[in-house]
Amino acid sequence: MKMIAFAIGLLVVCAPALAESCLTVNRSGEYDLNSSIACSNPVYISSSDVVFDCQGNSISSDAQWALVLGAEDFGDYASLSNITVRDCDIENANSVGVYVNPNAFSAFSDVSISDSRLDGGSSDYSLFTNLVVGMTIRNVTMTNGFDAVFTSGLYVVNSTAYNRESEDMPSVVQFSGNVTIVNNTIDSLEIDAVTDSVAVNNVIFGMALDGAHGIQSFGYPSNVNLTVVGNYWTNDAGDGYSDTCFSLFTDHCWFGYAFGNSQGGADGSPLSVKPF
Repeated sequence: MKMIAFAIGLLVVCAPALAESCLTVNRSGEYDLNSSIACSNPVYISSSDVVFDCQGNSISSDAQWALVLGAEDFGDYASLSNITVRDCDIENANSVGVYVNPNAFSAFSDVSISDSRLDGGSSDYSLFTNLVVGMTIRNVTMTNGFDAVFTSGLYVVNSTAYNRESEDMPSVVQFSGNVTIVNNTIDSLEIDAVTDSVAVNNVIFGMALDGAHGIQSFGYPSNVNLTVVGNYWTNDAGDGYSDTCFSLFTDHCWFGYAFGNSQGGADGSPLSVKPF
């Protein structure tokens, strides 16, 4: 059965009954948000087996986080699984837009965010995930990028991640395994302590920290079985490596591209034509 969550001013009325801190989803089910809401507290999804569909509506908050996938009580360390958030516009002027598993004492699993726009404060990420097994980010615009820590089975596809605004900092993936980053537009990306992972068919600008390199690693701990291949390397001026490389009779550059700092790597077959 699908439930409807709707707002009257700042009072959120839901069926079935939901807890009262702006909006808390604490029972499994499918929920539709039928109007935009502005909150002084975060919106919480604190139950497994939830589909939360904003139907294009916005959730805005100036709290520590705008939308939290996790328990409202920080003493509650329960694992959650099978949570889907879709078609949302999340805005937070002060801090993280969406925080997945802030307690981080037990792993979450099978979390999906799709068809959404996520915003964060200028000094914080649009999306932060922590200790999640099976995390999908699909068709999501992250205006301040993302930070994925201890997130295995991370799948980022058809999305856009801009650098963190205040310090022009890249998105980050660290201490994670089985990460797939494909068909995205990314300002720049830091990858550290990642295993069995691949980044392919992305348009990568690279505007932070290490110049116009796009992907970097500090190299400690080192990455293991990280494959970065077949990406389009560009910059705001449109004269990046892929924009200007020699590529006669092919849609790939004839020579590879060394990206990142000294602990980075090389794309052995960079694209000379944008993939999308």
